[in-house]
Formats: sequence, structure tokens, C-alpha cells
Amino acid sequence: MKVRLFLFFFLVACQSPSPIKVDWDIQNPDATSSTRIYLDSTRLWAGGQGVDSVASPICVESSQIWEGRGNQIPGFSSEFMHRGTYPGPAVYQVVVYARNSSPRWLLRLGSVSASEGDMRDYPQRSVSGEAWVRQAWNVSVKQDQHLRMEVSLLDPGKVCIRGLEIRKLL
Repeated sequence: MKVRLFLFFFLVACQSPSPIKVDWDIQNPDATSSTRIYLDSTRLWAGGQGVDSVASPICVESSQIWEGRGNQIPGFSSEFMHRGTYPGPAVYQVVVYARNSSPRWLLRLGSVSASEGDMRDYPQRSVSGEAWVRQAWNVSVKQDQHLRMEVSLLDPGKVCIRGLEIRKLL
């Protein structure tokens, strides 16, 4: 019995994603209280520098329609360049767990530098409710560029992500 219990906890530990330190940039063009972007729970890394992406879901919530407003869309992003962790040339698999009540939100992934970039849109059109749904994408990062991720809300509702995993494939 003890061996089975040990094996169970060992397998759970091996399957749990390792936390990634994330510094989120917040975009909130709404000066009223109809839009908010927040950490659902806050677990910081030692010393308070950065957010533990597995334990601290980040959410954007709004009662307004945002589609068609160009760059004036609420959301959050990270460029992952401050540590040089995800440079090019390479192909990375990006995995997130998402929970949403908005029927339309946008995830963008791509390869950027200070002077240029190539972002690809991954529109999301389903509602998961309270269930966390695993989603994965492969992203090519060019030479002298790094990985960037953006999450934007297009319709009224809420979207949260957690459990960010990034794996180098090539």
C-alpha cells in the first residue's frame, strides 16, 4: 500500500508543470471600472520578483465589446526576453491552461525583436466556463529574436490563463 501511494505521488509530481517565472505587461485602455486585469491568486517567486505562472492565474475581465479597436484592447503579454530564455532560431511549444466565459478572445504568439516582429493570431471561439482547458501551439522564433505572447479579450466576459509551459522542440 505504501509503495502504491509513493508511486502515485511520484507520478503526479512528474506530470505537474514546472513553474515559469513570468513578468506580465498589462494593457488596459479603459479608464472606467468596466474592465479589470488581475492575478486570481498571487504566488510570487522568492524575493517577490515575477509571478509563478502555474500557481497564479492571470485574468482579464470586461463588460464591453472590444473588437475593431486596434491596439486599444485589454489584455496582457510577455516577451520572455529579459532572461534570454527563449531566443531564436528555434521552435517552441507553448502550452497554457485557459478558463473563459467570453465567447471570443485572442491569443497571439510570435517572434519579435526591438525593431521587427512576426506575430500569429490564434482566435478562440469557445466557452469553457469554470473548466481549465489545455491548449498548445508550436511557434518558430527567428535568429536574433525572442518569443512573445499576448492575450486579449474581444467580447464581454472573462478569460484566465495559468500553467504556462514552454518547451524547445527544435
